[in-house]
Amino acid sequence: MHTKRLPPPRLQFYWPNNSRTLTPAYDLGVLYYNQDRIDEAIPLIDRALEGYERTRGDEDKVTIHALENLVTVYASKGQYPAAEAILKRVVQGYEKLHCIGP
Repeated sequence: MHTKRLPPPRLQFYWPNNSRTLTPAYDLGVLYYNQDRIDEAIPLIDRALEGYERTRGDEDKVTIHALENLVTVYASKGQYPAAEAILKRVVQGYEKLHCIGP
């Protein structure tokens, strides 16, 4: 019996709403950051974060953790205004989860 081999799935096919590709893409972005490949890391983490926000919501711990890592990436690149804006979102997210604040 001869079976036809399918091509491997492409990341962009599943990308927007599938955690099976969001998490590995996010992890790859973190790996690139750790290797000082920051310009390659940012788009991966950004896109994964957009997917987390869409699928998990902006008050989810995974989403907030991804935001925290994005702050580190932007700060390491010297993009402090962007890092500060994202960090404010992190604080708001934790306040909504009642992890910090009054």
